[in-house]
Amino acid sequence: MNLRDFAGNSLIKDELVRAFSDDTLPHAIIIEGERGTGRRTLAGIIAEYCVCRSNLDKPCGICSGCKKAQLKSHPDIFVADGTNSAEINVDAIRSIRSSAFILPNEAPKKVYILANCDRMNPAAQNAFLKILEEPPKNVIFIMTCLSASSLLNTVRSRSRIFSLLPPSLNEATRIVSAQNNSLNTDDVYSAAALLGGNIGRMKELLDSGGTEAMHLANDIAKSLTETKEYNTLVLTYRLCGDKNAALTVIDCIEEIICEALKISTGVLTGSSVANELAGKLTQSQLLRLADTLALAKQKIRQNANMNLFSAWFCRALWQK
Repeated sequence: MNLRDFAGNSLIKDELVRAFSDDTLPHAIIIEGERGTGRRTLAGIIAEYCVCRSNLDKPCGICSGCKKAQLKSHPDIFVADGTNSAEINVDAIRSIRSSAFILPNEAPKKVYILANCDRMNPAAQNAFLKILEEPPKNVIFIMTCLSASSLLNTVRSRSRIFSLLPPSLNEATRIVSAQNNSLNTDDVYSAAALLGGNIGRMKELLDSGGTEAMHLANDIAKSLTETKEYNTLVLTYRLCGDKNAALTVIDCIEEIICEALKISTGVLTGSSVANELAGKLTQSQLLRLADTLALAKQKIRQNANMNLFSAWFCRALWQK
């Protein structure tokens, strides 16, 4: 994949294309964005550019450097993941600091990707700051996180921050449909609307057989705008069979409620069901629904009797 294939975020892509062309890539980059917006994908493209051996358009995608980067076997690309606290604690950062001054093995640049760097504690960030202040000229640091605000201001001020956003619903639908032509386009668009065009999360939902769950979630959410709860009871009864499927449905309803809350604050987004909920329920009611959904997932995980759960769930939803 190159920047042309990366979804949306045209301003970021234009800036990176110029940096690639002029060889002016910042020595430290922070890529922030919600899960599924392509933080790791963009970090991988930048890393591939750094190790590309082509003299023409980089990353070329076909040289030995690019191929090794794609296979995650390049000796000059180092990845540390903050989900494992030992990988980017103070000792790990000190090790990175020491190795960064060693020349690359075979590439023009050495790349350090710190994924989920918002898990770094202040001590590790301060240790990292020392090399950000005086970095080796042939080293690029790429940090990915949900929000750069979780990092120390001194780290942020020495880095270029790229804030990723999901593409438009139509573009997200086109990309996901092209990657899996067995999917129904209407289902893909529904997933895009439900998840705000977040391609990563769309693929997770659709690839895990979540289409049926998505439809049921839409139906349950829509039933909450009606005058009687009977339809909701009929729909929640369908959750009795499979606890994992029920959790997926509730996750989908949560997404709808989140979109409805965004709409209620003036953000023009969301599916038709989310728009309908935002129009008929108050913010307080939507927040109570969100609490109900969190409690419902907790009950399922605590091995609730699903027949009793379905009736409780309907009643709890209608106490909005």
